[in-house]
Amino acid sequence: MKIFIISLILNSGNLLKLEIYEECAVWWDKNIITHEIKIKKKKENHYYHTYKGTKVFGYHCREYNSKMD
Repeated sequence: MKIFIISLILNSGNLLKLEIYEECAVWWDKNIITHEIKIKKKKENHYYHTYKGTKVFGYHCREYNSKMD
């Protein structure tokens, strides 16, 4: 089983690193909630994402390598 490190990019600019045991896109779909913005403005995203109540901007993923971590 491969181990991955997913770094969630929080809206504050901080990273939240998590060790996961499935592909990152699959984990994202299972654990990140997508919300629709009620008041939409032109040229702005109509959705935002949260993980355990914290707003998330995106993620970076890589396979775990014990020599690097």
